[in-house]
Amino acid sequence: MKTNPWNRLVQHGQSVESRAEDERDVSAPLGFATRVVALAREQASVASLSALLERRGWHALGMAGAIAVMSVVINLPAVAESIEQEVLEADDPITALWDLS
Repeated sequence: MKTNPWNRLVQHGQSVESRAEDERDVSAPLGFATRVVALAREQASVASLSALLERRGWHALGMAGAIAVMSVVINLPAVAESIEQEVLEADDPITALWDLS
């Protein structure tokens, strides 16, 4: 019975792993923790500024949308009345609706 290539690779890896031990030095260099903390604080201040600007941007977009909707609601009766008068005064309603001059 043939063995699966994946299973052979896994078995080979396990056998090599059991024979060889990693003897490299894995300790962090002196001052590494201090550098990591300093970088984290620097990125946090930049991230908080960008998050603040992003949040303000979404607020501004929401306010602009609300103002646009309110202006349409406030002016809709006047626009509808103007269109209605033009249609009633015109001979051909289709021409009156499509007349942009």
